[in-house]
Amino acid sequence: MNAAAAPVASTKALECPSCGGPFELHAAGYSTLHVCQYCGSEIDLTSDDETRLIVEHTEAAKALIIPLGTKGVINGVEWVCIGNIEKNDGWDTWEEFLLFNPYHGYRWLIFQASGWSVGTPILTQPAHPNQQGFRYEGARMKRIYDIAESTIERAIGEFYWQVKKGDRVKSTSYVGGGKVLSCELTGNEFNWTLEEFVSSKGIAQAFGIEDTGQYPATGDYPQPHQPNPHGDSLMTKALVASIAFVAAIFISVLLSFEGQSFTQSYTANPSVQQRAVDVGTFTISGRTKPVTITASGEPGDNNWMYLEYTLTNTATDEEIIASQPIEYYYGRDWKEDDRRGTVKLSAVPPGTYKLTAEVLLPEDEPNAGGAAIPRPVNTFATARPVTVTVRSNGTFNSHFFWLFLALFGPVIWMGIRAANFESARQSGYDGADDDDDD
Repeated sequence: MNAAAAPVASTKALECPSCGGPFELHAAGYSTLHVCQYCGSEIDLTSDDETRLIVEHTEAAKALIIPLGTKGVINGVEWVCIGNIEKNDGWDTWEEFLLFNPYHGYRWLIFQASGWSVGTPILTQPAHPNQQGFRYEGARMKRIYDIAESTIERAIGEFYWQVKKGDRVKSTSYVGGGKVLSCELTGNEFNWTLEEFVSSKGIAQAFGIEDTGQYPATGDYPQPHQPNPHGDSLMTKALVASIAFVAAIFISVLLSFEGQSFTQSYTANPSVQQRAVDVGTFTISGRTKPVTITASGEPGDNNWMYLEYTLTNTATDEEIIASQPIEYYYGRDWKEDDRRGTVKLSAVPPGTYKLTAEVLLPEDEPNAGGAAIPRPVNTFATARPVTVTVRSNGTFNSHFFWLFLALFGPVIWMGIRAANFESARQSGYDGADDDDDD
């Protein structure tokens, strides 16, 4: 309603001609009907006698969540509750509170089991209500409820049209852009309302009432325009986790180049019983760091050899022992190739260390008497070349795996909850899914 052109509404104190109950007209000059909140009598406000009784109901009005005459501020505007309608479509029951402000006109406050929304009547006709979808203010609106008929179970207070208990109304709804467009059909007349979600806590604070709750605390499914509580935080957490994960990989790669590296290559002969070689001596300073040992060799066809590593602290003689097999086996339709491998020591304390590698061959295995077991010599592996590389730093794929779980585990869990929320929302729709436009 245009504030410049609208007359200022006055408030009148009257009595119900049926029960004598006092009431006030908050929108005098606008309202055409008042329904007594005490006895349910309908009072015509358009006749010469403002309180002429039309129909008298013997059933007393029910206590309302927001009592008539209650004032509340929504979006910076003070509204007064002047009317209440209860509707039932055979599946659900909901209430619509009529709000009034002399400078802003009327608004609807819709209360359902799953929460609240504020409805603004619109004068435009965005589409024909038989359509499955259309665009409104840039948003794609999709029909979620088929045209259905509801019955007015109760009407109390002031209204700008003639309404009474038992009236039937056809309606349908569309959702898009975080809002709902609902349409009531009366013959060839379509009355559209733009609904926006408002929290139950916000309504409680605005009108000074108890918090009625909202989904998932109440109701079987979310409202069509209720924000997914996991949606925005999901995207934020996913972005933060991704940045942290990439940064961790980048830092790990940089740190892997800080350490010392030594490589030793030699040949292991069958006739030599002790095949040990010093790979290198290096220093770990500052903090505990990983050590990576990589080896490659040629054990021969269907053969193996074994590397035993000894990492000795030159100051304390403390030793760290590790081992690694090098194998190569194959058959007619299979192959097991382990001629290259890596041993990773995750946390080596600061200090100076010497790495020794010793090669053990199959012919070194003793028999029951202690002598070596005679074995046929593999002509392709009489001399077995071995290369060992040690690096006093490195990265561990398993660390990245656990880091990924730590960072993205909460994101995945939140994603599941967000998906469940949307699934619950969809369960409340009628299932119309056509893509027809205007």
